[in-house]
Amino acid sequence: MQQDLAVAKSLGDTAGECRAHGNLGAAYFSQGSYKDALTAHRYQLVLAMKCKTLKSLRDTAGECRTHGNLGAAYFSQGSCKDALTAHRYQLVLAMKCKDTQAAAAALTSLGHVYTAIGDYPNALASHKQCVQLVKQMGDRLQEAREIGNVGAVYLAMGEFDSAVDCHTQHLRLARRLGDQVEEARAYSNLGSSYHYRRNFSQAIAYHENVLRIAQNLGDRAIEARAYAGLGHAARCAGDYAQAKKWHERQLDVALAARDKVGEGRACSNLGIVYQLLGEHDAALKLHQAHLSIARQLQDKAGMGRAYGNIGNAYSAAGFYEQAIKYHKQELTISKEVHDRSSEASTHGNLAVAYQALGAHDMALFHYRAHLDIARELKDAAGEACALLNLGNCLSSRGEFAQAVTYYVQHLMLSQELGDVSAEAKACHFLGYAHYCLGNYREAVRYYDQDLSLAKDLQDKMNMGRAYCNLGLAHLALGNLETALECQKYFLAIAHMTQHLQGKFRALGNIGDVLIKMGDVEEAELTLRQEAGDSAGEARAHSHLGAVHMALGHYSHAARCYREQLERAQELQDCALEAQAYGNLGIAKLNMGHYEDAIGYLEQQLAILERVNTPTCQLDKARALGHLGDCYDALGDPDEAIKYHEQHLAAALKLDNTREQERAYRGLGLSHKSVGNLQQALVCLEKRLVVSHELGAPEAKAQAYGELGALHIALSNLEQAVLCLDHQKNIAKAHLAMGACGSAVSYLRQALAATEGLADADEEVNRNHLLNSSNYSLSSLFSVGSVGGSVAGSVASLQGSTRSSVHIPPSHGRRGCGGRRELVVVVEGSLYACPWGALRGGADAEPLCERYALLAAPALRPLRHQRHPRAKPHQEHGATSSSSAEAGMRCLVVGAPRVGGRWGSAHAQLKEAELVADMLRVTPLTDYQVVISCAPSTAALQGSSGEETDDVNTAGEGVSKICRALLSAGAQAILLTLWPAPLDTATKILYRSLYSALLQGSRTVRHTKHFAHPAHWSGLLLLGANVRLSNKVALMGQALCELLAAPDKCRDALRVCLHLVEKSLQRIVRGQKNAMYTTQKSIENKAGNATGWKELLMSVGFRFEPAANGIPSSVFFPQSDPEERLTQCSASLQALLGLTCTTLQALSKLISNGDVADDIIGVIRSVISQFSKKAPPQSLHPRSR
Repeated sequence: MQQDLAVAKSLGDTAGECRAHGNLGAAYFSQGSYKDALTAHRYQLVLAMKCKTLKSLRDTAGECRTHGNLGAAYFSQGSCKDALTAHRYQLVLAMKCKDTQAAAAALTSLGHVYTAIGDYPNALASHKQCVQLVKQMGDRLQEAREIGNVGAVYLAMGEFDSAVDCHTQHLRLARRLGDQVEEARAYSNLGSSYHYRRNFSQAIAYHENVLRIAQNLGDRAIEARAYAGLGHAARCAGDYAQAKKWHERQLDVALAARDKVGEGRACSNLGIVYQLLGEHDAALKLHQAHLSIARQLQDKAGMGRAYGNIGNAYSAAGFYEQAIKYHKQELTISKEVHDRSSEASTHGNLAVAYQALGAHDMALFHYRAHLDIARELKDAAGEACALLNLGNCLSSRGEFAQAVTYYVQHLMLSQELGDVSAEAKACHFLGYAHYCLGNYREAVRYYDQDLSLAKDLQDKMNMGRAYCNLGLAHLALGNLETALECQKYFLAIAHMTQHLQGKFRALGNIGDVLIKMGDVEEAELTLRQEAGDSAGEARAHSHLGAVHMALGHYSHAARCYREQLERAQELQDCALEAQAYGNLGIAKLNMGHYEDAIGYLEQQLAILERVNTPTCQLDKARALGHLGDCYDALGDPDEAIKYHEQHLAAALKLDNTREQERAYRGLGLSHKSVGNLQQALVCLEKRLVVSHELGAPEAKAQAYGELGALHIALSNLEQAVLCLDHQKNIAKAHLAMGACGSAVSYLRQALAATEGLADADEEVNRNHLLNSSNYSLSSLFSVGSVGGSVAGSVASLQGSTRSSVHIPPSHGRRGCGGRRELVVVVEGSLYACPWGALRGGADAEPLCERYALLAAPALRPLRHQRHPRAKPHQEHGATSSSSAEAGMRCLVVGAPRVGGRWGSAHAQLKEAELVADMLRVTPLTDYQVVISCAPSTAALQGSSGEETDDVNTAGEGVSKICRALLSAGAQAILLTLWPAPLDTATKILYRSLYSALLQGSRTVRHTKHFAHPAHWSGLLLLGANVRLSNKVALMGQALCELLAAPDKCRDALRVCLHLVEKSLQRIVRGQKNAMYTTQKSIENKAGNATGWKELLMSVGFRFEPAANGIPSSVFFPQSDPEERLTQCSASLQALLGLTCTTLQALSKLISNGDVADDIIGVIRSVISQFSKKAPPQSLHPRSR
């Protein structure tokens, strides 16, 4: 051919040269040298156009053939866009010269190109036009071929029945024509169709027919295709050994025929099988061989497939960074050759690798790209795969609610495709997601569907898995008999299939159910059968530990958990190791070894930070709750509250109702132990709401019992009785159902609380007003106290020693609760007066029948009991009344002269004068210190840093004099740890120090000349150390302003609480986007109350004025660094829990700080005496 080309060139025969280039291109194409073929056909096209232009030869047919050859070359190179253009020219020219054969060829080629780019409607139209054309021509063989092409497009579109009809018609025509090659092609297409429907046995039968025909004909190309189809079907059916044999024969045939294209395909298929067999090195070698062949052939599409397979092999071997590198190269080539189908699958492979590396955001990006392209191509199978992967990725992050959406779509699509296996998988994952969300009834529904589908498929492994999961869901619902039955079925299937791991798991689950049923001896016998391999042994030790925990043998349980820990460490299984540490922590907690428990639980948390299992976030939340219980038991409520709050935040983030119930309980009991009864009440009430959502009777009963006990502590006796009645009713229900153990437990708990309630009732019924006064003081800050208004003024009774009682008429003021209330303020002997029995006349009703009696002690005796007040008199050294007006009556003492031995120091004198000048008072110095009578609230000045010849003061002496000065009333004492080296520096330091105390100015260390620590760090400040930030002060001031109008503030308090809680919720969920509301909407809801704006600003809300057509807005805070939002929320909840009467009382108290201090002091004293810490509950570990 090259000689023909040379002769044509030498003769100047343009037409001959054109034909020679065409023949040469066809030869290159047949050899697989697509680049050389493309070059030759381009020359052919140029020469054909030249011939036409010169009018020397009007060879339209030749030009048409040239465009066809050029399109085929472009298509082989993966340049689908150029191929499409060439074949369109081919079709136009064929129609122009009325060459129906060429037009049919052009339509066929167009159909193939459209199929390759995923444009199935145009592909189907092209092939159907071709069928009509060849029918008119009477070419039955070409008609059969084109019907097969139409079937292939239908299959790509997911229309299985139409595809099978076309291929069956193709087979019928081929048989009628006696064309065995075409018959083999039809059988091959039928095999691919049934393969698509996952009917692999039928697919194998059709591919065996192809092999038989190929061997009869001796056609190696068809034989290689038959081996490829048989290997693919065997691989998808899970028979990897047989698949390996078929693909090895495919490779042998390609090598014998020296078919490089076939050799590359065989290497690719064989590499995939080796990868599935776990032989990653062999798989990589085969894929590298495929890549080398594709490079030789300059086959870009083949190179892309090779890169993808290499990436998959690296991913299967665990080298995800390498996998990502190759998949990115595959993605680049897919985009270059416009292969959208390959691009979609590459996105899926990249997502898998990123997910394995923990880069979930990148994984989600590529999964979504896979889904978008699959939907664009209307590739239902690819879309289903992408949906399932998206759901699994979100599940691995613990985002089960979002995962459910994708699983439901996957289920619907699988049903449309008729893919029963995929449908079963979707039901399994939906059941798991709902189980993790605590939606156990939904989980049971989907696991039932999974089981039914597994039975239809006769898939024993999936049947066992479905029984296992169904049993666990029934166990969570408390259906113990059903759960036990399911786990026994699971065990039977595991025995039948000789699945050792399944057998271990089934035995462990049966043990769990038996423990719940109370049959712990049988559980222990069952669980001892579970010991086997290391992983099974670790689980067996875990279950045996759970049995011992149920029996109360905590030391034996701890021994089992140590064995579990050792096995986990041998296996280097971090998740199992974390579980073992958690179980050990719970065992130690129940044994009372709280420090050991804290150590184990902290190790569990540290390991959970490194693992990424679906339950790791839930395990973290549980560990935080157990740590809180440990610190509660150790008497460290502050640490306990910190961990319980973290437990609550984690439970809210996971949307796990059961963990929220536990967290609220722990937090409430911790607050109760430190006397924060209001916060405890809020937590336990939220816990009660959550327990109702949970629907667990035991949780509700316990919640009612503990809430009732708290109401007793708060003297809210009516609420306490109501709670205990609820608990008693739950106990009666359990008794009626035959659950005697639970009923007895609840009744005992209610009985203990009722005895406390009876004691409280007895004290109140004595009408001894000392008890009544205590009730009044506690109800001042309690939720649910009897509504009413204060009758009488506290201030009017404050100075009297005999209190006169004024009984108001029946039409007196009513509180917001609608009940009349009488408040009696008493002191002295009036405490013993039986107020409830007093009558207005012989026939009148007693006071206790007419009014809700409340008694409160007079404030003056309380004030004297708390601390004596100094009599007001003119302080020595006060220069003017301005100091008193400012609330700063200060006494400066310094440089004393005691006898003749200790003279006054010059530096001390200067220092006293400096401080007195700043405070605008006259200092006491020299002999005045000794002879003057200083009040107990004096501010005393310590000795200066000046170096003297005196003996160094001993540490004990310093301690004694400091205690004496603090007892005398000094709020703080400043000592020198060593002699100050520089008099000037000391003066600057003192002036800066006292200026900072008064005005917040800088300290001496900001002065560059004296920046060395020797000038300012040698001083020690003893005494009170109160820190009050500006924001906290603003918050308190704003609350006071709100409470100034108690009848108007409640709506404003509710609005503020809603906004603060919304901010906290956004912060806990990690939402960083800006959120705002209009100031007008808040004003409409808050009403005429003032102070709400200042309150919101003090906790971080930002108020923006109206601008650019946007109304005045309030932006939510995005962080809570000093927990001001949390503090504000707690304060607002407490205030909203108070009655109108109490709010009115508080509004009066806030204007008189001394009176408020007295009442707060008494309340703290009462709380410290009567609050008792609740003992920690016995906890049970999570064995699975």
